[in-house]
Amino acid sequence: MADIEPLNQVVRELEIEKRKNEIIRQLATEVSKPSSLKEKLDAILSVLDQRFALKHTMLLIPDENQQKLKVLSSRGFDERGIGAEVKFGEGIIGVVASRKQKLRLANISRQRKYLHTITDNKIEKAPLALPGLPDVESQVAIPLLVMEELIAVLSAESRDLNFFSPEDEEFLMTLSQLMALSIQNAIIMDQLEQKVLERTLALEQKKGELEKANASKDRLFSIIGHDLRSPAAALQQVAGLIQYYSKKGTPEQLNTTASHIVKAAKSINETLDNLLNWSVTQTGDLRMQPEKINLATEITEVVEIFEEAAHTKNISIELHTPADIVALSDRNATLTILRNLLSNALKFTRPGGQVTISVRQQDEAAEITIRDNGLGIAPENMPALFELKDHKSTPGTAKEKGTGLGLVLVKEMVHLNGGQLSMASVPGEGTTVTIHLPLSL
Repeated sequence: MADIEPLNQVVRELEIEKRKNEIIRQLATEVSKPSSLKEKLDAILSVLDQRFALKHTMLLIPDENQQKLKVLSSRGFDERGIGAEVKFGEGIIGVVASRKQKLRLANISRQRKYLHTITDNKIEKAPLALPGLPDVESQVAIPLLVMEELIAVLSAESRDLNFFSPEDEEFLMTLSQLMALSIQNAIIMDQLEQKVLERTLALEQKKGELEKANASKDRLFSIIGHDLRSPAAALQQVAGLIQYYSKKGTPEQLNTTASHIVKAAKSINETLDNLLNWSVTQTGDLRMQPEKINLATEITEVVEIFEEAAHTKNISIELHTPADIVALSDRNATLTILRNLLSNALKFTRPGGQVTISVRQQDEAAEITIRDNGLGIAPENMPALFELKDHKSTPGTAKEKGTGLGLVLVKEMVHLNGGQLSMASVPGEGTTVTIHLPLSL
C-alpha cells in the first residue's frame, strides 16, 4: 500500500495538470476568435464558469485616465450593473486596480470595510449599482496586466466561506496574461473599427457635400448661361430696335420697345440679386444684423414694387397686416424673402386671381402668410423646390421664366434669421407659404 500512494499522488497531479492544460486550451481557443470587446469578455466569463464553476463574475475596464473602472460584462448577476463604475482605491476591486495586485478574501462578512456599498434599497434607486452578492463570503479580484499596464480587473464572488483556494488563485493568475492580451487586442480592434466607421461616415458626409456643391455649381452655371443670358440677349436686341426705330422716326414703336426693355432689365436685376445673395450665403460671409422691423411697412414697400406686374395680369393683392407687429430680423434678408415669395405668387396665379398677404402674432413669433389661388404644386414636387438641383423652373401662367433659385434662397434666409418656413399646396387651387420670424417684444 505504501508504494501505491505515491503513484496515486502522481496520477492526481497529472489529472490536475491535464485539467489546467484543457482550460488553457479552451480559453485560448475562445479568446483567439475574432469578436467585439463585449463578446470577448462574455466568452472569458463563460469559460471560467464552465471550468471553475465561477457563477458570479464580472470584468471591469479602466477609463483612459486610470481613475475609474466600468463593468462591461458580468455573469450570474442577471446583467445588473452593466455600465456601473468603481473608483480606483474603493472596495476590493478598486484596491486591486490601484495596486495592480491580486486580492483574495474569505469570511468577508467580518471584514466590512471591503464590502461593496450595496443594499436592496440602493439597488432599486440606482439600477446601475455595482453587481454583487449581499451575502458574499469569498471574493477574488485579479488585475489583468500587459507590460504593467492595467487592461481589466476580473472579480469573482461566492457565498461559500472558502470557495477560492490558493491553487485556484494562482492558476487564475497564470491565465490572467492570456486574458489581458486578448482583451487588449479586442479593445484595439474595437477602436480601429470605430475609427474606420467614423472616417467612413466623414467620407460619406464629404461625398454628399461635394455632390451638393457640384449640383449647386452646375445649376448656377445653368442660371448664368441660360436664365441670365436670355434676358441680356433680349436687351441687346431691343437696344438695336430702339436705334432702328429712332432713325426711322416712329415713336409708337419706340414706346412698345421701351416696355420690353423694362421687362428684360427687371429680369436681369432680379436674377443678379438672387445670384449674389445666394453666393454670399454659401461662402459663410453673410452676417445677419437683426433689427426691429415693422412688417406692415416692409410688406407695403415690396407690394409697391410688384404693383405693375399685378396690374398687368389683373391680379389683386389683398393685405391683412396690422401696424403693430414688429419682427426681429435682418431688414435686407426680410425684403429678399418677401420679394421672392410675392414674385412666385404672382407668377403662378392666373389672370384675374388673387394673392393675400397676412401677418399675425403667434406665441413669440411673427407669422407671415402669402396665399394665392393659382396653379398649386403636386406634393411629390414640393421638396425639390427648396434644393438647388439641375431642374428647370416651371413657367408661370403668363409664360414667365424663373431661375429655380428663389425658394432656395428664401429657405436659407429664413433659417439664418432664426425663423421657420412651411408650404402647403393643392394642385389647381393654390399655394400657401408661411414663415415665422422672431418677434420683437
